[in-house]
Amino acid sequence: MAALRLTPSMKTILSSTMYVEPWHRLQEETGLQAGVLRADLTTMISHGLVDVFQEEEGAPTTPFFDADNMHGFHFQSTHKGVKALALARAKEPVLGVPSDGKTDSGQSS
Repeated sequence: MAALRLTPSMKTILSSTMYVEPWHRLQEETGLQAGVLRADLTTMISHGLVDVFQEEEGAPTTPFFDADNMHGFHFQSTHKGVKALALARAKEPVLGVPSDGKTDSGQSS
């Protein structure tokens, strides 16, 4: 499967699922609309970045879960998801530093 490029909303979701979180709390914390949250979670689950847990049990249910009724599940970033988030953040440009890495004086930092 091709590498997944994380969108800003996916980064927000991964940051919010370091611990097991129920759907309603995840929606509150991220501020994302239900459709965006569902689509991003489904994509990240299929790429192995997020695990799905049933409310009553505690064991991951991936890849078998009800994508049409995600309200009854809990979610947590996998080790792969945490690594993907860290890599994506490392590639983000630092504010105030041009992408070529040079300062205003023309010297490399």
